[in-house]
Amino acid sequence: QDRSLEAWALNNLGEAARLGGDDTAAKEHYLASLQRYRDIDNHHELPRLLHNLGYVALHTGDAQHARARFRESLTHFRSINTRRGIAEGVAGLAAVASARGTAAGALVAAELWGAADAVHRVDGISVWPADRAERVRYEAVARLAAAADAFDTAYARGSQLTIEQAIPAALAV
Repeated sequence: QDRSLEAWALNNLGEAARLGGDDTAAKEHYLASLQRYRDIDNHHELPRLLHNLGYVALHTGDAQHARARFRESLTHFRSINTRRGIAEGVAGLAAVASARGTAAGALVAAELWGAADAVHRVDGISVWPADRAERVRYEAVARLAAAADAFDTAYARGSQLTIEQAIPAALAV
C-alpha cells in the first residue's frame, strides 16, 4: 500500500524493460509510475519519468515528442536545482540531436554530451544503466555522421562548459 514504493518499483521495471528493448512495456511502467507520483504529489520524481519517456519516444521515431519530454524534464530539474537531472536532460537532448543522423546534429550532440559528462565527473556521480545504454546507442549514430576529429573537438569544447552554459544549446535542439 506504499504508493511511493510502487512508483519507484514501476520506474525500475520500466528501466529494465527499456534496457531489454521492450519499449511498449517500458512506456506502460513509466506511465504507471508517473501517475502514482502525481497521485502522491511527489514533484521531485516527475522529471525523471518524463526523461525516461523521452527515450521511449525517441526509440519509436517520435523525435518531436522525445524533444518535448526531455525539455520538460530539463526545465523541471533546473527549477529544483538538481544537477544530475539537468545533466540527464542535456544528454537526452543530445540523443535527439544525434538521432537526426546529420553531421551538424552529431556535433551538437557531442558538445552536449561533453557538458553532461563534466557534471558527472565533477559531482562524482555515475550515469544510470539505461541512460548509459542510450548514450552508447546514440553516440554510435553521431560518430557515423561526423568526422572523428570534429566529434572529439566538439566533445572537448562541451566539456569546458558549465551545465548552465549548455542549457540554452540543449533547449535549442
